Amino acid sequence: MSFRVDFRNLCRICLTEEIDLVDILTLGNSTEKWIQDIKAYYDVQIRFNEVKSTKLCLLCLGRIKTWRKDKVKATNNQVVIDFLDTKVQEQLPYHRFNVNED
Repeated sequence: MSFRVDFRNLCRICLTEEIDLVDILTLGNSTEKWIQDIKAYYDVQIRFNEVKSTKLCLLCLGRIKTWRKDKVKATNNQVVIDFLDTKVQEQLPYHRFNVNED
């Protein structure tokens, strides 16, 4: 009994055999960004000219899209947090603790 799997047509992340697999290397100008984000999010390195699958299913791609949005939101929120922190720090009576003042 033999068992054949076309591993080049599996999602590189979850191994699904979905019909809607997207080959990362065919995304044109955004290919490099996808490769970087897949590495950052999943810790999986996709390379050109490799035998392994370079495809991801829509669910795994969707997780990266959500992660990208969350990163932007977190960055924007950090600007607000930093601003609020600055305002609080400005109102702290730090000069009371300066021992060099007369």
